[in-house]
Amino acid sequence: MSTLAIAVLRLRAALPALLALALIVVVAVLALGSTAGLIQHGVADGARVTLANAAAQSAAMRVTTHLAEDSAGQDAAATGLFDRLLPAGSVTVSRSQVSLAVPVLAGGGATAGTTAVFARVPDLVDRVEVTDGTWPPSDQTGTSPESRPVAVQADAAADLGLTVGDELTVGTAATALPFRVTALWRATDPTAPAWFADSAATAGRSGGASGWFVVQDGLDLLPTQHFAVWTLSATPAAADDENRAAVIAALHRLNDTLDATPNITESSSSIEGRLAGTLQRIENAGRGATAIGISAVFIVGMLGIVALLQVSTVLVGSRREHSALLRARGLAWGQTALLAIGEGLLVTIPASLVGLAATGLVVGLVTGTEPLEAAVAAAPFALGVCLIGVALLAVTVLSEPAGTAVTGRRSLATFAVSFGIVGVAATLATWQLHTLGSPVPPGAGGADLVAATSPALLLITLAALGTLLFVVLTPRLAARAARRGSVVTLLADAQLGARATRYLVPILAIAITLAAAAFATGIASTWQSAQVQAQLVGTGPTIGIALRSDGTAPADTEPVTAARFSDLRGVTGASAALVTTVRVGADSVPFVSLRPDAATALLGGAGDDLATALRSTTPAETGLDLPSGATGVQAAVSFGDTQPTATFALSIWAADADGSLARIPLTAGPGVDPADPDAASGLYSGVLPVGTAPWRLLAVQAERSGTPDRAVPTLTAGEFAAIVDGTATALADSAPVSLDIAAALPRSRAPIAATAQAGPLPVVLTAALADRVNLAVGDPLDIGFGASGSTLDAQVAAIVTALPGAASRLGIGTDLAALNDATLRQDRTPVLAGNVWIDTDDPDAVSTAASTVAASTAVISSQRTTTSAPMLQPAMNAFWIAAAAAGLLALITLAAFIADDARSRRTSLPVLRALGVSARQQTRARARELLLMLGFAAGVGIVAGLGSTLVAVTPFVAAAIPGAGGYVSVLPALAPLPWLGFSVGLLAGALLVIGGSLRRLRQTPTAVRS
Repeated sequence: MSTLAIAVLRLRAALPALLALALIVVVAVLALGSTAGLIQHGVADGARVTLANAAAQSAAMRVTTHLAEDSAGQDAAATGLFDRLLPAGSVTVSRSQVSLAVPVLAGGGATAGTTAVFARVPDLVDRVEVTDGTWPPSDQTGTSPESRPVAVQADAAADLGLTVGDELTVGTAATALPFRVTALWRATDPTAPAWFADSAATAGRSGGASGWFVVQDGLDLLPTQHFAVWTLSATPAAADDENRAAVIAALHRLNDTLDATPNITESSSSIEGRLAGTLQRIENAGRGATAIGISAVFIVGMLGIVALLQVSTVLVGSRREHSALLRARGLAWGQTALLAIGEGLLVTIPASLVGLAATGLVVGLVTGTEPLEAAVAAAPFALGVCLIGVALLAVTVLSEPAGTAVTGRRSLATFAVSFGIVGVAATLATWQLHTLGSPVPPGAGGADLVAATSPALLLITLAALGTLLFVVLTPRLAARAARRGSVVTLLADAQLGARATRYLVPILAIAITLAAAAFATGIASTWQSAQVQAQLVGTGPTIGIALRSDGTAPADTEPVTAARFSDLRGVTGASAALVTTVRVGADSVPFVSLRPDAATALLGGAGDDLATALRSTTPAETGLDLPSGATGVQAAVSFGDTQPTATFALSIWAADADGSLARIPLTAGPGVDPADPDAASGLYSGVLPVGTAPWRLLAVQAERSGTPDRAVPTLTAGEFAAIVDGTATALADSAPVSLDIAAALPRSRAPIAATAQAGPLPVVLTAALADRVNLAVGDPLDIGFGASGSTLDAQVAAIVTALPGAASRLGIGTDLAALNDATLRQDRTPVLAGNVWIDTDDPDAVSTAASTVAASTAVISSQRTTTSAPMLQPAMNAFWIAAAAAGLLALITLAAFIADDARSRRTSLPVLRALGVSARQQTRARARELLLMLGFAAGVGIVAGLGSTLVAVTPFVAAAIPGAGGYVSVLPALAPLPWLGFSVGLLAGALLVIGGSLRRLRQTPTAVRS
């Protein structure tokens, strides 16, 4: 037989193994390319979604300065600066000119104190729906020559009773300007970043003023200050990899660049918005997703190498006789290796091309991109798989021993050394991971490649260690069977003991697959749990609203309460709250205050611990309760023998049912004149603001103007009454309250129905803060509010693990009623609620609706606006793709092993039949071998999966919740059902492979049974 004929026979004998090699290459290229491509496109799309979901102030920046005389030149200079500073197409600039609130002198239902905010918005018609009238006005017929057309926000018009065609006059007595309403409008999308959540534009009210009243020109004629405003709204391109870093850097330089650019800033300027922070969060999320994706891809790659190693071994073993003949014909080892390389290239190159084509189709179908683009992106993986496959085949050929006696020992040594090296790498990578605390180190760099590969290296190392135990345990199993086993048991266990090293690769492949699935389940479960914690600690309830007070609003502006929000469709609960920062020593610490019942109602079971802790701070009830239907309050005021000579103002501090504090100015009744010492006594009354009934009266406050009275007159307020349906109803237990109104300080305050002396404010501390400042329950501390430097005396009443809404491990909380009681009775400046917490099953719809009823600028936070999950989810899915690909490779490896093992037994099994071992016994023995191997592999996979999850999942999840890793306690979790389902599917596939081999064994003639 010629050498060529032998080579052909050699090729034909290895055809099944070569087909297995081709299949592995196709699967490996497809898995690696698809995983990487889907992660890349998923993260990019997720970045755009994350930016689109961000709250208005988090997706835009607003630049404000005084309006210049040359407003056109000022706008051109600003536009030029933005164009130079920011990447092209990364933002859209919305321009407007806005006035401070001006008095409305006449028109509609305007009364004394009615004010309005005017604006000029060039692109108004592109951003609003004109609900009535026409804008821009096409015909001013019927408008007086001096009247100017104005378009009024529809809610503001409704509040003032204005309709199209009405006239109104604004300004001052000296400068009164007439306007005619020609259109009513409402924002098409009130949550759009271009509006920057300005309540004057989205809800028709900003603090105590109505707005916006939009004019075409003449804004500078109004007798007030005017401002130029540019709102830079991020476009989807701002979130792209090629623009993100440049936009962040530009926004950080914006303030300095703005001041250095001529013709923009007039007097002063301000920059608002958190767009840079949002883009940085997207950047960090992208780095976290990359780190997770690297680990998933590495698992597929390592298992691909294991599968290629097994098939290479099968190829060499199946052609050992033909190779010996070729060498006998004079073919050198090197020539044999070149022949193997040629065969490998002949198989792997077409298989790689098929894998690339499949990758292009899969990625293109899922992401909508061009298949060719996806295939080109995956080309490095195809090249790598092709080269590794050929290299492994060549190495296996060259390392084949001359005799088979040393095969087992050499295989075991090679396995131990190879995976010993992997174990060292796993140790170093895991140490690096925990040293950094995350696979994404601080700074502007990308993911740490060493730390990112630690889960894959770790689970492979654990699986390899477990696999090596098989070599240790099987001889003992064989010895036990020899003592008291049946023929089947003896035969199977003896084969396991004698051929243990042949089982290493398939056991390892199955164990790695099960471990990878465990880690996929663990990281997904832990991530979901961490996201819930991040939402709870970061935002608090389903929706958190921070309402910014308007500096132009009058003193009696409506307080922040839940009343405007509780009736919105979809709201299941709402309450006022206070989320701010306070000073504790040199630290600035988050402070959260709300009623205990609200914590339970809005946070569910997650709020039980907080509610219990808050109840330990709830004060004894003081003050006077008003009936639920009360709309006002009345008090009788009298003086002692000394009448006041200074003008004074009287008010009552009251809190609604949620604890939201409000100051209610009292006005003198008929015949009473606070400016006339002889007529200052009598009945005073005030109107309750919008709030959650019932209200509770807490304190009386008097403020004087002018120099103090030397005689120090004493004011007595009593006979408190609730006004219900216009009728005053006396309140039970209404004791008089006395206070001086002419002391050295211009303000005097006294509690209503006080039952005890003022004490320290009871507070709840987080355990991290208690450890930091070394405090325990019962210890005193001072808490500073605001910039005034004043402090409240406080005392630790309870310690909790975490404080919802604090967005920090450090935090202080208290019952809002306790805070009201302490500030009023310690004679400190009252701290008013500035937040509303909402529980709902439809946060998106409620968030949109909330922006249209907020009376001041609202920063609305929810899971949707704060999460980076759209970017991380593709990376989490990659682990399941990796596990599925690993499962397919493991099954191919198992099938290749069984086929090779059957070939190696062709000569021995007929001998067993001649010795009286029946076909049934042979089949049962082979089944026992394979099932024991499969069971052992499953056990090793379970242990390796649990071990790698416990050790490596926490830092990866910390990277998957950017911005929240500092205050979320990440504990490994594992949902058993997905893992169980995957494991059952993998083992069922393995059983099908085993069953097929056993069926072929039974059907083989006795003479050649294998």
